[in-house]
Amino acid sequence: MSLLTLNSTPAERRRGCVFSELFRDNAKVLANGGTISGAPVIYFGATFNGTTDGIVYALSGNEYNSPLISIVCEFTPHFAYDVNTQRYLFDSSDSVGGNNRFRVYKMDNANSNVLKIELNGTEIAAIASATYAAYWLQNQRNVLVISGDATNDLTNVWLNGTQILTDDATAWASASNAVVEQDIGTSYDTSLDYDGVIHSFKVFQSLLSEAEAIDYYNNSTYNYRNEALVDLPMTAATHDTTNTRTLDVSGNGFDATFGDGSTSTTYPTKLAGRGYDFNLANSQYLNLGNVADFDNDEPQSISFLIKTSVATSLSALVSKSQGGGAGYSGWQLYLEGADTALLVFRIYDTSITTGIKVTGDIKINDGLLHNVVITYDGSQTAAGVKMYVDTVENAYTANVDTGFAGSTLNSADLNIGRTTYGSLPLDGEIYNYKQFSTVLTPTQIADMSIEAFASLNQI
Repeated sequence: MSLLTLNSTPAERRRGCVFSELFRDNAKVLANGGTISGAPVIYFGATFNGTTDGIVYALSGNEYNSPLISIVCEFTPHFAYDVNTQRYLFDSSDSVGGNNRFRVYKMDNANSNVLKIELNGTEIAAIASATYAAYWLQNQRNVLVISGDATNDLTNVWLNGTQILTDDATAWASASNAVVEQDIGTSYDTSLDYDGVIHSFKVFQSLLSEAEAIDYYNNSTYNYRNEALVDLPMTAATHDTTNTRTLDVSGNGFDATFGDGSTSTTYPTKLAGRGYDFNLANSQYLNLGNVADFDNDEPQSISFLIKTSVATSLSALVSKSQGGGAGYSGWQLYLEGADTALLVFRIYDTSITTGIKVTGDIKINDGLLHNVVITYDGSQTAAGVKMYVDTVENAYTANVDTGFAGSTLNSADLNIGRTTYGSLPLDGEIYNYKQFSTVLTPTQIADMSIEAFASLNQI
């Protein structure tokens, strides 16, 4: 029996978490497939004595069956990095024993106290104590994150938010259903043990990023929820007909006016649950005013749900751009192609041929509801843009990638449903618009998407 849904969050499972243990108590460890050796104290963490204690889990065989593997281990060692003893954090094995090992262990003095990282039986690295010792915290909480890509021979390791192995190119192969045993606090043959506490252990069939590794160390993965620059839930409660606006709940006061604020035909139609329906013929839109701008060297993330069957060649989704008459400075997200309706993200410099333009490859005008997320890291390059549709990163083509001559800040209004300068109106529905002045991680995007879909019918 797996307790994956108890020991991991929905966002972690969407991110590819396939095994998770939080060591809440003995009963839950046993229910999660664990066999306890010795007498480790298990209560929101497992405390091992360094000699006879260990926990062995029976796996289904599929957990490591991926060319992309990430492991997160949260632990408190009761020993210094240079203690003259081998110590195992975790290990794994096939049905025969001693093969297909995913393990991390610290060597003794004779072996220079290196920290060994092994993926599917291949030693990826023996990380020198000079590299990791400064970040090793005896009798304090540590977080080790390993992110390995067998297809591209790329492995990265972080200890307490600091990278201690960078883009290691050692080749290793995926496990192909071979790993059936997970050992925590001991080696697979129980001959070498761990002295200290292991608080949690997680395996993902995906590549965790540096930002995600830092979030695990800082326990900050979900802090983004309270850090939105703009947050328009578009509920009935925030639908303010008296003042012709939908309310921003970020705390920044960036409320969105219905259309021009006085001509009702320019107001989008409030949907029964959350969201607004934008009518193409009447060029309906939401206007936030001159707020929430970002320059081409500043990070940003934008998220919303959209449903459209639009068949026009160009449809603006979000825009804060001055347009051609004012030098194009600003940014826009729109759909391009009557048949394809591909996402396009632009940061304009001084013309339509300079700055950044990237075009995605997923058609979204299928009449279904989709979560669209755009992140930009402020690098002033097209490579700094990521597009996600329903939490899946969308490949794209960099149509323009010239860099910038100067600032792209502007005094244009932020519009949803058309361009700032009144063109390219959308025919479709938009829900739950959010904007952040940070780059959201894939885990955060998964969490936000789950919440957005779950709240659709909340009024």
